[in-house]
Amino acid sequence: MSNSSVKKNAHLRRASNVAGKSNKNAKPKSASDYCKLTRAAIEFQILTLQSELKVLDELMEMSDDEKMTTLFELLDKDGDRKIDAVELADGLRKVRGDVAFEEGLILAIDRVANFDKDGDAKLDRKEFENLIMTILEAVGCTFSELSELLVMQVLFSPTGNTMMENIAGEIISEDVDDAVKEEEELLHALADERMEALFALFDIDNDGSIDFKEVVLGMYKLTDDIDGASKAAVSAILLFDENNSKSLDYEEFTKLMINVAATSSMTFDDIADSLTRLAAQPVAMSDEDISSLFAMDQTLNRLKDIQKSDSNESITIDALELAKIDRLFELFDLDENGSIDFHELALGLRKFQEATKMEETVEQCIKAFDAFDTNSDEKLDRDEFPRFIAQFARMACSDLSELIDFMIVTSALKENKESEEKYIKSIGASDLYYWGY
Repeated sequence: MSNSSVKKNAHLRRASNVAGKSNKNAKPKSASDYCKLTRAAIEFQILTLQSELKVLDELMEMSDDEKMTTLFELLDKDGDRKIDAVELADGLRKVRGDVAFEEGLILAIDRVANFDKDGDAKLDRKEFENLIMTILEAVGCTFSELSELLVMQVLFSPTGNTMMENIAGEIISEDVDDAVKEEEELLHALADERMEALFALFDIDNDGSIDFKEVVLGMYKLTDDIDGASKAAVSAILLFDENNSKSLDYEEFTKLMINVAATSSMTFDDIADSLTRLAAQPVAMSDEDISSLFAMDQTLNRLKDIQKSDSNESITIDALELAKIDRLFELFDLDENGSIDFHELALGLRKFQEATKMEETVEQCIKAFDAFDTNSDEKLDRDEFPRFIAQFARMACSDLSELIDFMIVTSALKENKESEEKYIKSIGASDLYYWGY
């Protein structure tokens, strides 16, 4: 029995379903119309069931190999003899039924990445068969036992992608293919003995993770630049430390090494041997370098704390930006007591908000304290102030680094107008309460 016959009956079943739904939505104008519509609805249901029976009859006559081919061709919507992640995601959703569009894509990307052996980010007939057999083996079944059910689910399941989701899938198909290739590169690198050796060379204390100092020392061997190594280590911990442990496990370290290679437009394969050779060499650091290392470690801890305290997890500040924000903090902190109160913040903001009404600046400061004064001491400390500045840049749609530079120059060179100082300093606690703080 041909696969085209199965598809033909499947199309008949879908057409009957669509016609049945249209008929069901029709509104009868009389009792006679109601009877006619009811009869038509029953006929459509019969057609649907007959088409399903025909498909089942045809499947029962097929060999397992023919059923596998049928399943493959049903999922291969564009007929290119390959199943990409978007096509597989639709099939997974039809079989499982309880998977959302995004979750289906994530599952499909993982499946394709694990079984795509030729690196084209798609599954050919053999790779697809290996995927199906592995899944069935994991659940303790054979293809013979479940083949007809799988085909029927793909053909007739009411779940799967909607029309809009299919359109979205086509739009993002190239991005999804790229995601598959990135996942494949990660899986390949994770299994690479050279990566394991490199991890061991970085992991000086052999505790199974690489902390900040170990990242710096390892990167220093690769670059011979302690400042660059320190900044790279801060960025690495902030970017790849997914569980906020302030260290990198093996998978996180692997992602870092892939990123290091990508900055030179290479893969890990291209530079693995040279990285391992460099990491194996002894390193000598001056007292000044060691002091710098500990200073950067403290900076990292502050950056991690700042990110951790942000409920939206959207604060992104690097070490250089944090150093600039510290300088801006000192310019705002007029009484040099290590914190910025409401009046100091308002005076600082007024220096580059001359076109803004005074009341708007005051209101902005009130909102800043309401959002970022986490310990409710009516002051912004050195960890709260960076979060405010990052949010301030985001709200202004400005580049954070450029905005900080501008604010530093303005704060250092510009003086507040006497009228502004009198107005802001005249605002007391009762006034702030009136405004809502």
